[in-house]
Amino acid sequence: MEQPLLPVLAHHLGGRLFVVLWGGMAAASVSAGPADVRPALVLGLIGACALGLPLLQVLAVAGVGWLVLDGFVAHSYGDLAFGGSDLALLPLVLLVVGLAALVPGARR
Repeated sequence: MEQPLLPVLAHHLGGRLFVVLWGGMAAASVSAGPADVRPALVLGLIGACALGLPLLQVLAVAGVGWLVLDGFVAHSYGDLAFGGSDLALLPLVLLVVGLAALVPGARR
């Protein structure tokens, strides 16, 4: 019997990485408004996907989230740049996932 999609996405690392990647790209491409809205949407998605995960999995979510932020929010069309102000996004992503990891009762 097939499993429903939502529990798989919510409880497995692969599902959460899928949501961070594709949800982050969707949020980066369709959101309009001030320039700070797109990074805030993607950071919120990264934080939500990091809730309740062990440390190594949190770091995997942070890595994929940072690639989405760097490639699709700071730049266009997935261009990655590893220098200058773009590296300022990395500590911000790590802060968000670190705070998500500290939420009491969220760990499995």
